[in-house]
Amino acid sequence: MREKPILATHDGTFHCDDVLAYVLIRRWLAQEGKTEIELVRTRDANVYKDADFVWDVGAVYDPETHRYDHHMPGALLRDDGVPYSAAGLVWLNLGFDICHELYGGFRTKYSAEAEELYQMFMDQDIKFVDWTDDGRSLVEENRLNLDMGLAGLVDAFNQQWFEREPRAGDENFKFLQAARMVESVVISRLSKLQATIEARKTVQKAFDDGQDPYVLVLERNMPWQDAVAHLNLPTLYAVYPSTRNGNEWMVACMSTKPGGFTPTHPFPENWGGLRGDELAKVSGVDNAIFCHKHRFCAAASTLAGAVNLAQNSIEYSQAPSPARDNAPPRGL
Repeated sequence: MREKPILATHDGTFHCDDVLAYVLIRRWLAQEGKTEIELVRTRDANVYKDADFVWDVGAVYDPETHRYDHHMPGALLRDDGVPYSAAGLVWLNLGFDICHELYGGFRTKYSAEAEELYQMFMDQDIKFVDWTDDGRSLVEENRLNLDMGLAGLVDAFNQQWFEREPRAGDENFKFLQAARMVESVVISRLSKLQATIEARKTVQKAFDDGQDPYVLVLERNMPWQDAVAHLNLPTLYAVYPSTRNGNEWMVACMSTKPGGFTPTHPFPENWGGLRGDELAKVSGVDNAIFCHKHRFCAAASTLAGAVNLAQNSIEYSQAPSPARDNAPPRGL
């Protein structure tokens, strides 16, 4: 590969998959020490022959020579039968290296965490780029506001019909604007997914070290609901310091869907929406601060008070005793 790689794709209107593919290729090249590149957006097939990377055009899929088109007959299909988009093909072949670098082991050793991160991004992000590019409706997936999805946001960077006649270079400028936005999304999403994976270790240790299998005490908030579901723990509530107020401890209910707001074990109905003395009176916790009206979270001014809110809620609803001696098996 030359010192300044040539990256080639089509000109004209751009879409989420070709912009995302560009971002992923740039990130992979940066890990190779290649920070200077030449982007060529054209329909000239002769350019494709000489380029180091070609995607979304060229009628060739060959990872060895970094050709990532998906428009020709017999294009590679996902396990769900949907064709990979250009971005999907790039992630399929370069994504593991990108994830491995995040764990400090780029091309040095195998990392199970990197492989899991790679697969999570494929299933939760790349999948929907592939689907959108194939024309599959996302309405069935409850993604109704398509204009605010990544594909819709990328499309908004294209030249609009009523704008002045484009000058030379305008399309590339807008393409790169879209790429900067997508790059921020990719970095943030990978970080969020990595945080989800890392939280599992901390949650398992907090559960093992805890006094109550139904109440998880954490030193800080994290994606604990995903960890609880992944580890199959009996946790009903998590307690952790509030990030908005150093004098508050939050009590959050486990949700029916990790990250959601439908609690599996909501606080008692007569707690909902109460604050201060009113909540203290019905909850039996003197330093109770508030209980959300939808009963998925509450707070107290001390750790002990927050734990008591959780335990009193369990007792109030006559849930199984959380006594350690009668607790379900801990961990996996």
